[in-house]
Amino acid sequence: FLKSLIEELESILPPLRVLKEYKDHFYENVFPNLPFLNVASFENSLSHTLFEDENDSSRVKIRLGSSRLRNKVENICLLLVILKLSHISLSFIEEGSLNDDFQSGENLIQKYPIGNGYIVMVENCLLAENMYSCANENILTCLLYIWSFFVYYPEEGDFFLEHPTDVLGGLIVMLATSIGLHRDPSEYPQLEAIAKAEPGIFNHRRILWLAVITTVSFESCLKGRYPLSLEESMNHFVDMRHPNALGEYLERIKKDMESPDPSFLKHFENGFKRAI
Repeated sequence: FLKSLIEELESILPPLRVLKEYKDHFYENVFPNLPFLNVASFENSLSHTLFEDENDSSRVKIRLGSSRLRNKVENICLLLVILKLSHISLSFIEEGSLNDDFQSGENLIQKYPIGNGYIVMVENCLLAENMYSCANENILTCLLYIWSFFVYYPEEGDFFLEHPTDVLGGLIVMLATSIGLHRDPSEYPQLEAIAKAEPGIFNHRRILWLAVITTVSFESCLKGRYPLSLEESMNHFVDMRHPNALGEYLERIKKDMESPDPSFLKHFENGFKRAI
């Protein structure tokens, strides 16, 4: 499976410079509204995985090596979903909005289109990884972005038609609680050792749980379902009875940040406000 996956990815992925254009657009225009990704970990993984083909600069070579294979495949899956979300966003942008070799978003998506098959490939990869029994933060991030794809892409359905986004939302909740996202990561001593190897994992888990709650809230409001007690779920996460619950929450975020970043904090503040 892994060999065939690499061959298929190398045959469909655009050049590295195009990947950068798509990613830059995602970070600037999509990520502020869907800040589920641990950007530092994601970019670090890709830098050790994706390379320019020595014989053809228009092609990408994938080198997974022999360690952390699952993590590398998961980050490639994240890349595929991000490319598709960026492609959707670019399709709504007026001409003349991009620089460098591409004069417009339209030119970029016409020269290097990102098809819906990318999402199918990601779903197949997650199933091959047995995501139900081996869930982790990357898989939850992927599922949240897949949910976003189905919700926001008009050609693929919305909250009411065709695609059971509520079923996907239910799966996200189940997997999120199975790995303990519903409690603050500081409550798990075993995560301390992981945090040393993967800086930022505490805050990644925090933003993921807020995203899970927000996802369920959207589905519940629009479809009349209420599968999760939002108040109870937030109280497990942070003391909502505290007169300055948001301030207390942001202090935890700052404590686990490697360096101050106001825009990073803003993502968390917005996520907290959406969730409640």
